[in-house]
Amino acid sequence: MKRFSVFLFVIVLQACIINSSPNPPPKNENLGIDPEAIVEIANKMIESLLDAMPELEGKRLIIDAKYFVNESSSIVNKNLIVDKIRIELHKAARGKLFFISAEHRDKTETPLSAHYRFSGKISSMDLIDSKTGARRRYTQIAVELFDLVTSMLIWQDIYELDRAKTGMPEVYR
Repeated sequence: MKRFSVFLFVIVLQACIINSSPNPPPKNENLGIDPEAIVEIANKMIESLLDAMPELEGKRLIIDAKYFVNESSSIVNKNLIVDKIRIELHKAARGKLFFISAEHRDKTETPLSAHYRFSGKISSMDLIDSKTGARRRYTQIAVELFDLVTSMLIWQDIYELDRAKTGMPEVYR
Protein backbone atom coordinates (compact mmCIF):
# COMPACT_ATOMS: atom_id res chain seq x y z
CA MET A 1 0.00 0.00 0.00
CA LYS A 2 2.85 2.35 0.84
CA ARG A 3 4.46 1.69 -2.58
CA PHE A 4 1.17 2.42 -4.30
CA SER A 5 0.86 5.75 -2.42
CA VAL A 6 4.40 6.77 -3.38
CA PHE A 7 3.78 5.70 -6.99
CA LEU A 8 0.54 7.72 -7.12
CA PHE A 9 2.29 10.75 -5.59
CA VAL A 10 5.06 10.60 -8.25
CA ILE A 11 2.51 10.42 -11.09
CA VAL A 12 0.51 13.37 -9.74
CA LEU A 13 3.74 15.37 -9.27
CA GLN A 14 4.83 14.67 -12.87
CA ALA A 15 1.41 15.72 -14.18
CA CYS A 16 1.68 18.99 -12.26
CA ILE A 17 5.17 19.66 -13.66
CA ILE A 18 4.09 18.93 -17.25
CA ASN A 19 0.98 21.13 -16.98
CA SER A 20 2.93 24.04 -15.53
CA SER A 21 5.82 23.95 -18.02
CA PRO A 22 6.28 27.16 -20.06
CA ASN A 23 6.24 25.24 -23.37
CA PRO A 24 3.26 22.89 -23.35
CA PRO A 25 3.13 20.35 -26.16
CA PRO A 26 1.70 21.86 -29.36
CA LYS A 27 -1.98 21.40 -30.01
CA ASN A 28 -3.18 20.08 -33.33
CA GLU A 29 -5.30 23.09 -34.21
CA ASN A 30 -7.02 23.81 -37.52
CA LEU A 31 -4.73 25.58 -39.92
CA GLY A 32 -7.21 25.85 -42.78
CA ILE A 33 -9.14 28.74 -44.29
CA ASP A 34 -11.78 30.03 -41.90
CA PRO A 35 -14.92 32.03 -42.76
CA GLU A 36 -13.59 35.23 -41.16
CA ALA A 37 -10.56 35.13 -43.46
CA ILE A 38 -12.82 34.76 -46.51
CA VAL A 39 -14.83 37.82 -45.45
CA GLU A 40 -11.62 39.80 -45.07
CA ILE A 41 -10.37 38.56 -48.47
CA ALA A 42 -13.65 39.59 -50.12
CA ASN A 43 -13.47 43.08 -48.60
CA LYS A 44 -9.88 43.53 -49.78
CA MET A 45 -10.79 42.11 -53.19
CA ILE A 46 -13.61 44.62 -53.79
CA GLU A 47 -11.39 47.48 -52.66
CA SER A 48 -8.61 46.34 -54.99
CA LEU A 49 -11.00 45.77 -57.91
CA LEU A 50 -12.73 49.13 -57.71
CA ASP A 51 -9.50 51.04 -57.00
CA ALA A 52 -7.74 49.47 -59.98
CA MET A 53 -10.72 49.42 -62.34
CA PRO A 54 -13.39 52.03 -61.53
CA GLU A 55 -14.89 51.34 -64.98
CA LEU A 56 -16.09 47.97 -63.62
CA GLU A 57 -18.85 49.73 -61.72
CA GLY A 58 -22.22 48.46 -62.97
CA LYS A 59 -20.73 45.44 -64.77
CA ARG A 60 -21.82 41.81 -64.33
CA LEU A 61 -19.27 39.32 -63.05
CA ILE A 62 -19.54 35.58 -62.70
CA ILE A 63 -17.74 33.55 -60.08
CA ASP A 64 -17.94 29.77 -60.27
CA ALA A 65 -16.03 27.03 -58.41
CA LYS A 66 -15.50 25.27 -61.75
CA TYR A 67 -12.85 27.89 -62.58
CA PHE A 68 -11.00 27.61 -59.27
CA VAL A 69 -8.24 25.05 -58.76
CA ASN A 70 -7.23 23.61 -55.40
CA GLU A 71 -3.50 22.92 -55.22
CA SER A 72 -3.36 23.28 -51.45
CA SER A 73 -2.35 20.59 -48.99
CA SER A 74 -5.89 20.64 -47.59
CA ILE A 75 -8.98 18.96 -48.83
CA VAL A 76 -11.01 22.04 -49.67
CA ASN A 77 -14.66 22.34 -50.61
CA LYS A 78 -14.22 24.80 -53.48
CA ASN A 79 -17.98 25.36 -53.75
CA LEU A 80 -18.15 26.46 -50.13
CA ILE A 81 -15.21 28.85 -50.48
CA VAL A 82 -16.32 30.30 -53.83
CA ASP A 83 -19.94 30.70 -52.66
CA LYS A 84 -18.73 32.49 -49.55
CA ILE A 85 -16.43 34.74 -51.61
CA ARG A 86 -19.25 35.53 -54.09
CA ILE A 87 -21.73 36.36 -51.31
CA GLU A 88 -19.21 38.47 -49.40
CA LEU A 89 -18.17 40.24 -52.62
CA HIS A 90 -21.82 41.01 -53.31
CA LYS A 91 -22.23 42.49 -49.82
CA ALA A 92 -18.98 44.46 -50.00
CA ALA A 93 -19.75 45.81 -53.50
CA ARG A 94 -22.88 47.59 -52.20
CA GLY A 95 -24.52 47.61 -55.63
CA LYS A 96 -21.46 48.85 -57.52
CA LEU A 97 -20.88 45.45 -59.14
CA PHE A 98 -23.34 42.70 -60.01
CA PHE A 99 -22.59 39.03 -59.52
CA ILE A 100 -24.17 36.22 -61.48
CA SER A 101 -24.43 32.82 -59.86
CA ALA A 102 -23.35 30.11 -62.27
CA GLU A 103 -25.82 27.69 -60.65
CA HIS A 104 -28.85 29.84 -61.51
CA ARG A 105 -27.73 31.42 -64.76
CA ASP A 106 -29.67 28.96 -66.95
CA LYS A 107 -32.85 29.01 -64.83
CA THR A 108 -34.12 32.41 -65.94
CA GLU A 109 -36.23 33.09 -69.02
CA THR A 110 -33.99 35.92 -70.13
CA PRO A 111 -30.47 34.86 -69.16
CA LEU A 112 -28.07 37.61 -68.21
CA SER A 113 -24.70 37.42 -69.81
CA ALA A 114 -21.72 38.28 -67.71
CA HIS A 115 -19.07 40.72 -68.81
CA TYR A 116 -16.25 39.16 -66.79
CA ARG A 117 -15.37 35.86 -65.09
CA PHE A 118 -13.26 35.15 -62.03
CA SER A 119 -10.81 32.28 -61.95
CA GLY A 120 -8.42 31.35 -59.21
CA LYS A 121 -6.03 28.99 -57.57
CA ILE A 122 -5.77 27.96 -53.91
CA SER A 123 -2.27 26.84 -52.91
CA SER A 124 -0.62 26.14 -49.58
CA MET A 125 2.61 25.12 -47.95
CA ASP A 126 2.94 23.44 -44.56
CA LEU A 127 5.89 24.00 -42.27
CA ILE A 128 6.70 21.99 -39.15
CA ASP A 129 9.40 23.06 -36.70
CA SER A 130 11.43 19.88 -36.05
CA LYS A 131 12.46 21.08 -32.59
CA THR A 132 9.11 22.16 -31.17
CA GLY A 133 6.64 20.38 -33.44
CA ALA A 134 4.89 23.69 -34.06
CA ARG A 135 2.87 23.67 -37.27
CA ARG A 136 2.34 26.53 -39.65
CA ARG A 137 0.42 26.76 -42.91
CA TYR A 138 0.87 29.43 -45.55
CA THR A 139 -2.15 29.59 -47.88
CA GLN A 140 -2.33 31.67 -51.02
CA ILE A 141 -5.44 32.46 -53.04
CA ALA A 142 -4.62 33.91 -56.45
CA VAL A 143 -7.61 35.46 -58.25
CA GLU A 144 -7.92 36.72 -61.81
CA LEU A 145 -10.68 38.52 -63.64
CA PHE A 146 -10.85 38.21 -67.39
CA ASP A 147 -13.05 39.64 -70.13
CA LEU A 148 -15.45 37.01 -71.51
CA VAL A 149 -15.42 38.51 -75.01
CA THR A 150 -11.70 39.06 -75.51
CA SER A 151 -10.33 36.56 -72.93
CA MET A 152 -8.03 39.37 -71.85
CA LEU A 153 -6.88 39.34 -68.25
CA ILE A 154 -7.99 42.67 -66.79
CA TRP A 155 -7.22 42.28 -63.08
CA GLN A 156 -5.43 39.94 -60.72
CA ASP A 157 -4.53 39.90 -57.09
CA ILE A 158 -3.15 37.54 -54.52
CA TYR A 159 -4.33 36.99 -50.95
CA GLU A 160 -2.22 35.23 -48.37
CA LEU A 161 -3.07 33.64 -45.04
CA ASP A 162 -0.23 32.77 -42.72
CA ARG A 163 -1.50 30.74 -39.82
CA ALA A 164 0.50 29.38 -36.92
CA LYS A 165 -0.74 26.59 -34.66
CA THR A 166 -2.05 28.98 -32.02
CA GLY A 167 -3.20 32.12 -33.76
CA MET A 168 -5.85 33.47 -36.03
CA PRO A 169 -4.81 33.95 -39.65
CA GLU A 170 -3.40 37.23 -40.80
CA VAL A 171 -4.61 38.19 -44.26
CA TYR A 172 -2.48 40.48 -46.33
CA ARG A 173 -1.83 41.27 -49.96
